[in-house]
Amino acid sequence: MAEASPSFFLSDGTDLTALFNYLTSENSRLRAEAESCEPVAEEGQEEFVLAHVDLLPEEFVELVKALLIPHILSKELELQSETPHVTYPFDDLEATECVDYSESGEVDAASLTKLVEIVTSNASSELTSVLLATFPLYTTADSLLSLILARLQVPVPKLMTASEHAYFVQHRLKGIHTMITAVIKQWIKMWPDSFRVGTHLFTQLGEFFPANREFSVEANTRILAKQLSKVQEEQLSSAVFTEERLPPPPILPKELDFKSNPLLFWSTEELSRQATLVDLNALKKIQIPECLGRRWDQEKGLNAPNITRFSQRYGSRRALFISSIVKEADLDTRIRLVSKLLELAACCLDQFHNFETPWIIKGVFMSEVVHDLLPITMREVLKKHANRAVYARIMGLYDIQTFEAVKVEMERACTMPCWLALRQDLYKIDLSWQDFTQNGLINMYKHAKTAKIVLKLREYQSKDLCFHKIALCYHFLKAKNFAIDDKECERRAKALER
Repeated sequence: MAEASPSFFLSDGTDLTALFNYLTSENSRLRAEAESCEPVAEEGQEEFVLAHVDLLPEEFVELVKALLIPHILSKELELQSETPHVTYPFDDLEATECVDYSESGEVDAASLTKLVEIVTSNASSELTSVLLATFPLYTTADSLLSLILARLQVPVPKLMTASEHAYFVQHRLKGIHTMITAVIKQWIKMWPDSFRVGTHLFTQLGEFFPANREFSVEANTRILAKQLSKVQEEQLSSAVFTEERLPPPPILPKELDFKSNPLLFWSTEELSRQATLVDLNALKKIQIPECLGRRWDQEKGLNAPNITRFSQRYGSRRALFISSIVKEADLDTRIRLVSKLLELAACCLDQFHNFETPWIIKGVFMSEVVHDLLPITMREVLKKHANRAVYARIMGLYDIQTFEAVKVEMERACTMPCWLALRQDLYKIDLSWQDFTQNGLINMYKHAKTAKIVLKLREYQSKDLCFHKIALCYHFLKAKNFAIDDKECERRAKALER
């Protein structure tokens, strides 16, 4: 008489007899088919069984899950109680209050956390550019970098099969890491001064990478390290001319006559080169945060020192030109000086695409001293057709209300923009829209408009001029801290042509 198979019950009465008999028979069959069985690690046996639960007959699947899942969860809770819990800030971002979309599906407004999640999930270079160009309006650099680095810690869902885990790592985790690398790289390129050696952001990145091996083993770290090295090299290297990029020979006067005004003995072309160098070097010093939130208007410009100095440079050179004219007692010399300014404006516009110096020269002609008190000089200057054409051109090109005409010209070709035209656009945007919507989200519509101008400014700042710097001419046109007594200039002008 055959011996009856033993029965197996848990303390709660759960009958495991059928499952036990199935596993016993499968074990015997496998032993018969193979000489030896592959060992299974003792650690993580429950997870191993769950990962391969689909190999069991259907009638046992639910029973095994019911037995093992509560045990795994209890172990996780025990582990969490032993280790400090770090909240992943991107867990609860499905709520509609975190983001507003337009009818076409574009992001109109979003919380900062949601915005970081979007730009690190999708290849949206436009949205990334808006974030990096305008973030000082709604957060700090340290906070933004911390949030982006926190995005790296994407939690891996529990109870995945081996194939599901591999798919998640390959198609989700690595994709997010790649996007984060692209965002940080673009940030370093756009704000190089923020990532120089010794800055807080440089240190923050340096401390993060060694502590995150999963990220560090990727090529991502090498990409960012290379970009950081490039920033340091650009800081250390000066502008060096190469055989492929030789500057034109400077146009020097045959002799320097220190009794004459420098405007007269330097050639118009060389004056234009040096003026463009002066203007672009001043523009390069302007930092992007200075352009945001009308900082040049706050606390006497202390929040935007480089913009303040740029504006002062406009006034200094305008004063230099006016002073040069009224100091000449000889009418013919004054006519030559005023004609030279018109030639300078035309050369800057047509040959070097410099729209700043002609704007300063327009300011000279709009001054009461030149426009009203030197009528004979201006009449003689404008007798020449070429002078009349240039005068009419610069007078019509710069409309202080809109600057529309000069903006059209700058779109065609521009090396040095008219700074006030850019600043006026930033000013109007800031007055027209708020940084945040009524429900507290970042107003992406407004910041997209701001970013367009900021990125255009960065484009101009990235240009390099291949000219020799001639110190004598350069510093004359720089006109640092040059000032005039308006009353004295008016008195001189009235005496000259009364």
